[in-house]
Amino acid sequence: MKALTSYNTKFAQGKLEFPESPIEGAIREVKEETGLIVKNLRFKGIYEYVNEEANDRHIILNYLTNDFSGELLSDFTEGIPEWVKISDLEHLPMQQSIRRRMPYFFQDGTFEIHVVWEDGEKEVHIRET
Repeated sequence: MKALTSYNTKFAQGKLEFPESPIEGAIREVKEETGLIVKNLRFKGIYEYVNEEANDRHIILNYLTNDFSGELLSDFTEGIPEWVKISDLEHLPMQQSIRRRMPYFFQDGTFEIHVVWEDGEKEVHIRET
């Protein structure tokens, strides 16, 4: 099994374009950022940042699939997508938020990671479901 990453070890991500659904947005973002057409996405979990003082919340929905077609982009402004072995992921540089949720993609069930944010991480709560 392999994962798709780019030079800065981030995965396809972006914001929804109204009125698309979260899955439609995920499919569109993967196509835009990698060139791949994905199907049969499985919901894996929620990663959210909450700033209680600002009354602000950002929710990241995480999906996984092994059902895709197409060719990887060879030239893209956000880095060149490439395949890496799952076993090599832990050795790659990546944002803490991605490293924190990475193991849950390859386990049964779903996850919820709730990060209280106020000038940096204040609290982190992880729940496996």
